[in-house]
Amino acid sequence: MSFLGISDPLIIGMAVASVSALGFYIAFAAGQLNVSQTGFMAIGAYSVAMTTTKGLSITLGVLIGIAISSALGALLSAITSRLSGVYLAIATLAFVTVVQQAIYITPFLKGPMGIFGIPLALNAWQSVAILVVVAFVVSRLMASRLGYEMRILREDPIVARGVGVNEIRIRIFTGAASAVLASIAGNMLALTTSYIAPEEFGFHRLIDILSFGVVGGTDRFWGPIVGAGFLTLLPEYTRWLQEYRMVLTGVIIVGVVVLFPEGIAGGVTRLWVRLRPQRSNQDLSSIGDARQETDAVSDTRGNAAASGKVLCSASNLQKHFGGVTAVDDISLDLTAGVVQGLIGPNGAGKSTLVDLLSGEQRTSTGRILVESEDITPLPAYTRARLGVVRTYQHSRITQSITAQEVVFSGCLLASRPSSLGYMLALPSSRRVYRDATEKAESILRTLGLGEVASRYVRDLGWEEQRRLEIARAIALRPKVLLLDEPTAGMHADSLPAFSRLLRTLASDGTAVLLIEHNVAFIRSTVDTLYAMDSGKMIAHGEPGEVLANPFVVDSYLGARST
Repeated sequence: MSFLGISDPLIIGMAVASVSALGFYIAFAAGQLNVSQTGFMAIGAYSVAMTTTKGLSITLGVLIGIAISSALGALLSAITSRLSGVYLAIATLAFVTVVQQAIYITPFLKGPMGIFGIPLALNAWQSVAILVVVAFVVSRLMASRLGYEMRILREDPIVARGVGVNEIRIRIFTGAASAVLASIAGNMLALTTSYIAPEEFGFHRLIDILSFGVVGGTDRFWGPIVGAGFLTLLPEYTRWLQEYRMVLTGVIIVGVVVLFPEGIAGGVTRLWVRLRPQRSNQDLSSIGDARQETDAVSDTRGNAAASGKVLCSASNLQKHFGGVTAVDDISLDLTAGVVQGLIGPNGAGKSTLVDLLSGEQRTSTGRILVESEDITPLPAYTRARLGVVRTYQHSRITQSITAQEVVFSGCLLASRPSSLGYMLALPSSRRVYRDATEKAESILRTLGLGEVASRYVRDLGWEEQRRLEIARAIALRPKVLLLDEPTAGMHADSLPAFSRLLRTLASDGTAVLLIEHNVAFIRSTVDTLYAMDSGKMIAHGEPGEVLANPFVVDSYLGARST
């Protein structure tokens, strides 16, 4: 199959390396530094080796390897579900050591001698075909709802929980999927080399797999493939340097990492986005009334006919941090069709209260009901799926995707279509994804972000990111919307339109709680107002009444009453 002067063994090597790199990518895309790939490669390789050398079929060996790897991958992820970063890496590296030692001491696996006589059943064309199929499946996975959940989890587990992502489920799935791809890479290695031994799956191969991701990039699925191809070919094309070959190879790798910190694929993608012509961004004030522009905000889980109904009720909430009481016996009702404000000095406990309502923190005492259902024991991701949606005091948005993808993923998380259905291109799933795309575009226009939809979040300005976070919250179709200082950093000219947007959301049956320090904005936007100080609720009522309350004036507005 020699292609562009590349020999068959090199093509096979690139295919095996790419499949193993995609196995690492699946786990890393969900934020898991899982380095167990070489262990599962060994399982796949030895499964095929044992069946073929005993006269059994290759297919049986492949299936055995996949079955064992998927089960062990899921189990390993479940056991290590509380670990992350270097601690997860150490735990999964220990698994690799266990697999290697098991091979060494098991007589029928031939120990350190290895297994000879494995049939050379794969040629270069077939190896590339397997890579193409694997890459296609991974690309479909990453474009599905599940793929977006993985990327959100990778960058910010707090946000992932807040938008309805079940972290444990994702970790178990990615652990199993990563193990399956590693097992397939092991199958390919065994069927193209005719011989395997334990040292084939040692630390050097693990370093290679990690290098593929670092050099190629992990923002997009094709990054590890680029890295695998580049690092496989580089030593061959520098062979003429003889003893200086490895020195130059190292220098080139360092240069690539310095020039492209996000990897080759990430650097190329970002450069392409920046070179594309960008029109000036819309100011939020220029779009007028949100309802006239689009019906984007009207498709919430609220119901205009239910206005006046209490959607979220909190009673006697307390939160203790050691000897400090951050929230002290707080009760409040959030009502459909009503925008309610919450003010108080810094440290009053406002953000902690939002954490309790959203489930990011558990209450020490008290109850929280959503439409009469007790959600007090429920985790944050379940509350988000029930319609309790929040923004954060400081913008928290996935930086490695575009503005359009942020809102699109929110639409998917609200409707929760089948990821498998999307991967299989089922008509029902395609329709849901198409509707989500249209909905995302509409919401972006409503928030004045239509012109920057294709830009990466990390390239947006502060105000654009604030508006994008609000757009994501709207995309999640909230019943109860908790906004933690949403106008911080927002231009004054944008505030009237934003106020109208909140009123539109409320008129469609959403219960809105607005935490804000801009008193003028609060006064012009909310229907009722709460005031907190030192963890306690000190006032509640009409905005003018609360703002004139002597305790509020004394503790928050900065002028002591006489």
